[in-house]
Amino acid sequence: MTGIVAIEHVNAVEIDYDGNILLSSRNLNEITKINRSDGSIMWRLGGKRNEFNFINCPVPFYGQHDIRRQENGHITLFDNGYCAQPHGARAMEFELDEKNKTASLVWNYIYDSSMVSTGQGNVQRLANGNTLVNYGRVTDDIVFVVVDSNKHRLFELFSSNHLDSYRSFYYPSLPWQFHRPRVVCFDSLGVKYLRTEKAYSSYEWSDSSTTTAIAAKKGVAYSVFVPYGEGGFISSEKFSVADTSACTGRGKKSKGLKGSKLVYFYNPENYYFETDCLPFNFLMYCSGYHIRAKPCH
Repeated sequence: MTGIVAIEHVNAVEIDYDGNILLSSRNLNEITKINRSDGSIMWRLGGKRNEFNFINCPVPFYGQHDIRRQENGHITLFDNGYCAQPHGARAMEFELDEKNKTASLVWNYIYDSSMVSTGQGNVQRLANGNTLVNYGRVTDDIVFVVVDSNKHRLFELFSSNHLDSYRSFYYPSLPWQFHRPRVVCFDSLGVKYLRTEKAYSSYEWSDSSTTTAIAAKKGVAYSVFVPYGEGGFISSEKFSVADTSACTGRGKKSKGLKGSKLVYFYNPENYYFETDCLPFNFLMYCSGYHIRAKPCH
């Protein structure tokens, strides 16, 4: 909006272990602890009004996001590295001595020392000790990585369109299911057909047909897109008739994201995410991007 200046640009709020508030202000390069009872400032970490002595951290964080207090008492944040003298975006973990005002950098991860994140991003510490680092807005193709405590990459997600990703999260399981349209095979006068349910307002098959049923050719894989959710589409699983002399195909319905292969289509065009190796369940919403996943060894 014209005439409005975001002086602080607050981007994360965390309830601390003592019930007070940790606040991340990007434009101040500062983490602030605020007394939840009276609103007073308890301390400032980073920025021009920093009160802490940094240990093992010669380069401060800039434009940071996603302050979080971890179970071990440490704090984590995503350092965008975006400033007059930029540095590589990184995940950072500090051990704080709030009485003596020291902040010891005990762990960090840099994907590329020349890659700066101009906005967004987050860090999630997983239950098994691994860390998910989401890079927000970068010019590189990387979206997020999962690394272990020794900084070995376990999983990477890339976008060929420089996808902006505000935050990415790991979920041990998903609390819902995707219900794909059911496809069945039938014979009519010697012609083999694939048919889907009649409950949808529109249909688009992989061969561009828009009817509920299509004639199937032997050995050809078909799928159909139908409306799903608010303005989206979902596809059936790929279906092929291996033996047209006996139409024995069976319809399939998704049972969630626990299979070894997942294909998620944004719409009936060429934008998709596909991977043969999902080490965990995750869900990502995007608009008009071709995303590829790369498992690391």
